[in-house]
Amino acid sequence: MKINLLLFTISVIAMSLLSCNKSSEKATEKMPTKDEFLASSKKNSQSKAGMFIKEPEIKNTINSNEKIIDANKEKLPNLTTQLAEEATIDTPELLSEGGPKIQFENTVWDFGKIQQGESVNHIFKFINIGNEPLIISDAKAACGCTVPERPTEPILPGEEGEIKVQFNSAGKDGRQNKTVTITTNCEPNTTKLRVVGTILK
Repeated sequence: MKINLLLFTISVIAMSLLSCNKSSEKATEKMPTKDEFLASSKKNSQSKAGMFIKEPEIKNTINSNEKIIDANKEKLPNLTTQLAEEATIDTPELLSEGGPKIQFENTVWDFGKIQQGESVNHIFKFINIGNEPLIISDAKAACGCTVPERPTEPILPGEEGEIKVQFNSAGKDGRQNKTVTITTNCEPNTTKLRVVGTILK
């Protein structure tokens, strides 16, 4: 009986020692060598460094975009000025093509030869060849011997009008050259009409 108990105890101790040896071997297998540990540490360091390489690149991209935005801001005032100048250049051309425009059949009336004291009359005919109503605001002669009469109503585009002129030769002698100035809303705004002739005594 005592021999069997002793054998059992020895068997248990042997199994325990065998189990400890196996655990130790497994632990030894899992333990990395010094070279393996250094290689693994270096690899992890490079991996972590790679994660932060992109940060400077992102900053460079942001700085580059900011430079592009600043350059465009500098060009914007110049572009605005250029567009304003082009609009200013085109405006007078557009205005000159529109508005009223007066065109006379003739601007000189030669009444020929008349006796002193006679009065003669003439009608200067015109047409509005513009595209807006023509307004004659004034008709004035340089001498009291010549009396013009103007229309008071606007002359529509394509319509005709008349300037009536009476010349009184009383107290006049010889060659005559009188001027009648017509003021309108055209450009230019004045037109000169002439009355010429000879007065005999």
